[in-house]
Amino acid sequence: MPASDSDEAHKMRLGRPQYEESSSVVPGLLIAWIRAEEDASLIGAEREGKMKTVFVNPERCIGCRQCEFACAVEHSESQDAVAALFEDPPPRSRIHVAPGAAQFTSFPGKCRHCNPAPCQQVCPSGAISRDAEQDLVLIDPKKCITCAMCAMVCPFDAVSFHAQSNGMPARTVAVKCDGCVGRVRRSEEPACSEVCKVDALVFGELNELVKAGRVREAHAVLSAVSALEPEAPRGPDNVEAWRAWGRSATAVRED
Repeated sequence: MPASDSDEAHKMRLGRPQYEESSSVVPGLLIAWIRAEEDASLIGAEREGKMKTVFVNPERCIGCRQCEFACAVEHSESQDAVAALFEDPPPRSRIHVAPGAAQFTSFPGKCRHCNPAPCQQVCPSGAISRDAEQDLVLIDPKKCITCAMCAMVCPFDAVSFHAQSNGMPARTVAVKCDGCVGRVRRSEEPACSEVCKVDALVFGELNELVKAGRVREAHAVLSAVSALEPEAPRGPDNVEAWRAWGRSATAVRED
């Protein structure tokens, strides 16, 4: 049968609209597959729940320590910036900003809420547990015996020891970031990321935050492949100015 007769017979069996659609079956299937993947991702996210966390961008940190202040106030008895100054024992920050190698560079260190968490695995008194709903590792100060096993095994040195009252006579116990579990349960943002003005601390869904980092790094890789000078990811102008000042001050001090 001639090709034209075959096409005409195919049109008659399918009908003209279906025939015209079948002529572009590959692009159509591709679009359908992409939409199915997107729908599956959405359904999976709804079933499993998106994993939200505070992501650290150390290259943006300027060492202002607003995160430390906000964290201490959030974990004070009064949760008031003025009244917290007069509390005994004083409130402590769960996040720690450490200085970098050059002046005006720093790194905000905090608990990563590992899973499995080494601190939880070695705690002999059962003071460390995981909140199943928010996936956060928490310390019960009433059960803590200050053995420091958690601090010994923590890969991020996120555990410190301070006096806590909790309605009882103050005693020294293990203290670390609790992910602002109370705020998160109220659908609020953790205190540290809420006050960070340069996005050194960002709260969001983990995969989305990692994806944003891949996009930044992809530019440098593609520039290298194209034999162009790869550009380092730039921060906000105010952060870059702060960095430049720090490098200049460090160079003068070394000279």
